[in-house]
Amino acid sequence: MSENRVPTRMHELMMGCGSYLEFIATVDKEKKKLVQAHFCKNRFCPLCAWRKARKDAMMLSIMMQAIAQEKQYEFLFMTLTTPNVKGNQLNEEINLFNQALSKLFRRKKVKAAIKGYVRKLEITYNKERDDYNPHFHLILAVNKSYFTNPRYYINQVEWLDLWRDVTGKTGVNPDGTDEITQLDIRKVKGFQQEKAVLEVAKYSAKDFEMTENQAVFDTFYFAMKGRQLITFNGVFKTTKRNLSLVL
Repeated sequence: MSENRVPTRMHELMMGCGSYLEFIATVDKEKKKLVQAHFCKNRFCPLCAWRKARKDAMMLSIMMQAIAQEKQYEFLFMTLTTPNVKGNQLNEEINLFNQALSKLFRRKKVKAAIKGYVRKLEITYNKERDDYNPHFHLILAVNKSYFTNPRYYINQVEWLDLWRDVTGKTGVNPDGTDEITQLDIRKVKGFQQEKAVLEVAKYSAKDFEMTENQAVFDTFYFAMKGRQLITFNGVFKTTKRNLSLVL
């Protein structure tokens, strides 16, 4: 990591992150609890990103449990993506994602069906092609009747067409395939809830990809700096506030 990307003091904190840990333990030392530590809390620090992901996963699980009990809602897991872009296009592509997502949830049928969502930005890097893939992982809350009421139900093909429309990526590639070829959406049930939670809560970027070289790190840095990587809407936002959860 280049020191000129972060203030000198923050760079020092990151270099010493986790170097001091203080625990209390039971007499038999079978159990222990961290009570004091020095962490830098920088989103580009691998240790702090790991800690944040664990905390987010726990909090999101609590929120989903509360929503299911209080509202009797069920959940969908969705991944929204577009074709990979070069580094100099990444910021613009993420801006497009944010605008497109806002448009998507203002669509009449979507607005009627979806009671709230959590959205997480993730960026991956393809070393062979030297390009980047920003994508959104979402957990959506819906009424139980969503799956049986044709007035509200939106199938995968409809979601894909909506996503193509709001992104403006409705073209066809030279090989005859659509510009956007996939959109994953599935019902979350049983053990799949934990998997969905972990997918949304995980790192926005993998440290081994970010540190491939200085140019790659700079691309990740400027793409993620100052952005809200995880956001809450509707019933998730209300539940987070009511439970006084800090993510």
